[in-house]
Amino acid sequence: NSETQNHHNREPSFTSPIKNISVSVGREAVLSCYVENLDDYKVGWMRAADQTVLALQGRVVTFNSRYSVENEEMKIWRLKINNIRETDRGCYMCQINTIPLKKQTGCIDVHLPPDILDSESSKDITVNEGQNASLFCVASGNPHPRITWRRDDGSPIIIKKNNRTLKTDAYEGELMSFENVDRRHLGAYLCIAKNDVPPAVSKRVMLNVQFAPNVTIMNEKSVHVLERSHIEIVCIIEASPRPVSYWIKEPLSRSFHHSYDDPRQNVLQQGDKYAISEVVQSHYKTTMRMVISNFGESDIGIYTCIAANVMGRANSTIRLYEIKIPTTTTTTTTTTTPKPTTTSTTTLRTTTMKRTTKTLTSTTTTELENEITSTEPQQFEYVTFDPLFNEIAGDSYINRPHLNVAYSTSRATEGAQRHAWMIMLVPIMKILWIFR
Repeated sequence: NSETQNHHNREPSFTSPIKNISVSVGREAVLSCYVENLDDYKVGWMRAADQTVLALQGRVVTFNSRYSVENEEMKIWRLKINNIRETDRGCYMCQINTIPLKKQTGCIDVHLPPDILDSESSKDITVNEGQNASLFCVASGNPHPRITWRRDDGSPIIIKKNNRTLKTDAYEGELMSFENVDRRHLGAYLCIAKNDVPPAVSKRVMLNVQFAPNVTIMNEKSVHVLERSHIEIVCIIEASPRPVSYWIKEPLSRSFHHSYDDPRQNVLQQGDKYAISEVVQSHYKTTMRMVISNFGESDIGIYTCIAANVMGRANSTIRLYEIKIPTTTTTTTTTTTPKPTTTSTTTLRTTTMKRTTKTLTSTTTTELENEITSTEPQQFEYVTFDPLFNEIAGDSYINRPHLNVAYSTSRATEGAQRHAWMIMLVPIMKILWIFR
């Protein structure tokens, strides 16, 4: 009886503090209040900030369906808040109606996913090459989000600092600054905000870097094209903003101070003769190709690749010449002798090429030529002389300008080829004699 009397004489008390909790928005939050010796006393829950009574004993007294209470053997009293919101963040009191009141407090921290604040973050910006640029990104969330910058295309970010150039896959921080920007900085950047609450969010910011075009033709500056063949010209263009690009054709005799603004210039169009295509390689780089089909004498000329934008204009040229294909005729003769009866067939091949002659006056050189060329190369075939051609379609030609003849080495023996090289020295000796 004495123990029972002592139990009733003891006032209720809290056996442990209420643990503070962190809950992601939308989840359920539960605060637990541990009490002993409650007897006829009552437990209630109250919002600490505004002293709003939420529940008394086992009954909710606020008009909010998200709140509920439960107890376990009158010792553990729980306050539950479903679908928690940011406005539920704060502290809550568990009270026992003793005199004076006994109370303890537990707090709820509501975690929020990151949210990028567009009004406080960078929008697409445009600068000229050589200027400075800054990108900034501000985000809200709880805990405060971490900001990471990456290139949208996965390429490294280029940062110039203290005359050094650094490359990194990711840059940490709300503000990212570029000094002396160049075309490599051009492109889309992603601001990524994340904290412990999914999902992470991102914002795409475009950094436009303007510069005048650079134009480069990848072929040799002068090309000899075999007639009736095809040739492809490749032009690399770097420019921002995207330029207007095109091809023009002019005669080889054009003036040196030619103006590409001339509206009469011959702009080449897509068609059977010209196959023109463009492939965009990056934000500022384009490859323009032109294939000229069935090359002929009318296609000889200067071809120019031109690109222009608001920052300027640039061009690159190539000269195309024609190589004539040798024309070959075959004559067959048959001779018969009575004794012994033999039939022999001789085939003569004559190759006709465009003839070009030059008069040289030098008795010493002529005498030397007569000495070197007094015997015809063995197993060489005769062709009409043309100094422009040394090798066509795999056949080599030996020219003898003083005789206006040449010989093909297509079926020459090794010894005859050595002799042919000696003969080829003659034009060189002519030139040396003239300019001696």
